[in-house]
Amino acid sequence: MEFKLINHFGKYLLFLPENLLLLEIDEEISHQIKDNDFLPPNIVSVVKPFIDNKICSFNSINFKPQLLVLTVSHMCNLKCVYCYAEEGTYHSKGLMNLETAKKAIEMFYEKGQSNVGISFFGGEPLINFSVIKKVVNFANSYLGKNIRFAITTNGTIITPEIATFFRKNNFSITLSLDGNQKLNDKLRLKKNKKGTYEDIIKAIEILHSSYKNDIFKKILLRATLTSKNDDFTNLMEFFSTLTIPFTVFLVSTNDNKLKPRIDELLNSIDIYTDKMIKLLKERNFDKFQKKLPNIIWMFLKILHTRQKRYYPCGAGRKVVVVNPKGDVYVCHRFDGTFTGKVGNVLKDNKIKIFKIIEETIMEKIKKVDILKECQSCFARYICGGQCYYESGIIDKKNYKLNKDYCRFVRKLVETSIALYSYIPEKLKKILIQRRR
Repeated sequence: MEFKLINHFGKYLLFLPENLLLLEIDEEISHQIKDNDFLPPNIVSVVKPFIDNKICSFNSINFKPQLLVLTVSHMCNLKCVYCYAEEGTYHSKGLMNLETAKKAIEMFYEKGQSNVGISFFGGEPLINFSVIKKVVNFANSYLGKNIRFAITTNGTIITPEIATFFRKNNFSITLSLDGNQKLNDKLRLKKNKKGTYEDIIKAIEILHSSYKNDIFKKILLRATLTSKNDDFTNLMEFFSTLTIPFTVFLVSTNDNKLKPRIDELLNSIDIYTDKMIKLLKERNFDKFQKKLPNIIWMFLKILHTRQKRYYPCGAGRKVVVVNPKGDVYVCHRFDGTFTGKVGNVLKDNKIKIFKIIEETIMEKIKKVDILKECQSCFARYICGGQCYYESGIIDKKNYKLNKDYCRFVRKLVETSIALYSYIPEKLKKILIQRRR
């Protein structure tokens, strides 16, 4: 029986990956197993009574779109240092028109269909706000109930009018912000090389005024970790002052100068973990939640529900992306490339596009426990595997891992396991329910 032993956060913790089961053990058992790859039989007999079958069962893959991403803008008003999309153009400038958006909605969703999502992406999508408004009006008339609207924006051109529109249509909003003014303005720049921090903070204030108490559930700040802002502890401290949910991702770049200093980053996460445990011991739960990024919250939720995560995202299974030209992709990261392109809503019919997805994409998407490189990783059912674009799994025969990414995620999973062991049972349920 495989296991992961975590004993450097004030407890001896035994994690069983296959069962997503966390047990606190004593020092004696810890010493017995610390040099083993698998639990010895005598220890298995001790933990076996705690093992049950409360693991989410896996259903076979079926492509059924639940989220339609409309990349309404291949243009951007910023020039961020680490942008992977050629300043938001994806090698082809342009704005989506209403007819293309309507065609996409009609192709992937049935008339009157309920409980589906439409997300607006870019570039900077708000450059095309006039079309976004028309698309929302069309979707509200074409679709049924519980439409989930969302947008990812740099926030620099949000106005009270836009915020009111978002609130009226119950938008979820992801805003990009890379830390305090000094850090953010080294990375997220306007075309004139001026920083964007003040504009983003102004946008947060406008959204706060519009959403009021709902802001905690509807707004998410997203930070990209680079060599310029890889002090994890200080970054979490900053975001906690904004009282809005936030999350963090590693930068996607081939520029070694922009990549985080991975050893320093992991050490900083350990320091952060110790400080978070201290808050829990002091029962300072409010401050604890404010310093908790969504990625760790998601890992805590998996630990609590014991629902295995087999995939890193919904690409090729639940998500479909359409760009301004009507080209269809399984993920926005493939936009502008031949890889991951499965058709065009203006030229192809639904049957053809679905067939391409099922025959060329879905067969390459594997459960994380089938991937050879992930089979022995203790974090596999919490991580779900690496990004399809980053790993090259769709366009190459071999699944290659970004080792720094793996080390980063494993460290966050380790942190989540340690924190979960200290969270009081009553707070666990409240914590899981509160976040977006």
